[in-house]
Amino acid sequence: MKLICGLGNPGREYERHRHNVGFMVVDALLARARAELTQDKFQARVGQGNLGGERILFVEPQTYMNLSGRSVAEAARFYKVATQDVLVVHDELDLPFGRLQLKAG
Repeated sequence: MKLICGLGNPGREYERHRHNVGFMVVDALLARARAELTQDKFQARVGQGNLGGERILFVEPQTYMNLSGRSVAEAARFYKVATQDVLVVHDELDLPFGRLQLKAG
């Protein structure tokens, strides 16, 4: 199982803000997987689906961004997802809007 976590800030007032690009990406992947976030666990909204033949655990922490690591760690530990199988999607203010960057670690 892989874990994809989208970071953002909870609440309607932040829905389309740049900081919520992680939530937007997870929502788009959920649509492709024909899945949805069905549980509230680990102070996060959680769901499961399949993409490219892989079982995926989707996580959207419902804490503010600076506290979201706890939710990701708890979900990974509970579902026994190895660190190398965790992808965290978040905004990066040092990149121009619309640019993506992938990095390990």
